Amino acid sequence: MMSKNLMEKIPRILESRLRDVLSKDEQPIIKLKGAFKEALVCTPSRVIIAKAGFMTGSPFGTNVLQLPYCDIIAVEVKFDLISGFFELSSGGIQIAAMNYWSLDKRSNPAKAPNCISITGSEMADKFTSACSIIMENITRKKGGTDASELELSALDKVASMFQNGLLTGEEFRAAKSKLLVSNGGEQNCGETKANTPSFEVDDSSLKETSVLESAAQRVVFERGPHPTFGRRGR
Repeated sequence: MMSKNLMEKIPRILESRLRDVLSKDEQPIIKLKGAFKEALVCTPSRVIIAKAGFMTGSPFGTNVLQLPYCDIIAVEVKFDLISGFFELSSGGIQIAAMNYWSLDKRSNPAKAPNCISITGSEMADKFTSACSIIMENITRKKGGTDASELELSALDKVASMFQNGLLTGEEFRAAKSKLLVSNGGEQNCGETKANTPSFEVDDSSLKETSVLESAAQRVVFERGPHPTFGRRGR
């Protein structure tokens, strides 16, 4: 049964928008409030990030991102001391380096449609728990074993190379981008996708360590001990 601490009261404007987004029989299993007017809502079939207000770049309305589990590549919490953010990655979402304190809307998680700002360790713990549940649903929707496992293995190898000093920070970030984009959009839960950017897929980068190492020398990715979910800087 879902822990009660993952079902929170969210801002009224987001609650109202959520009623418009959810189908009649669709019930949230996770509902968490971010640092500003931000909310993470998970149902048995999809993940929703809703935002409103000046701090999120939506002063006159709401911004809602909806993704079925099979379209999600990775989720994680990046948290250092007092602040951080939750980040969701998908093949159709541009990857950028985020910073809670950034004044640039391109790198401010509060203004990014796929991120939620986090303050305090209690909030970080809740979002980390949500990451684990989202990943379980991703695995279940994708059938448990397929390209997702190959991708996680590839990301783990690149992360290990970075931690062992074989890659620079710039190479690490580019490797992450290459792997996420390469596998984005291949799983569609049996439904037809619309308005999703297409990318060339290099399957070899997910299958052989030697190819990964070669690609990683050109690219990078800044993550903690596990590249898909968890806490950093604690």
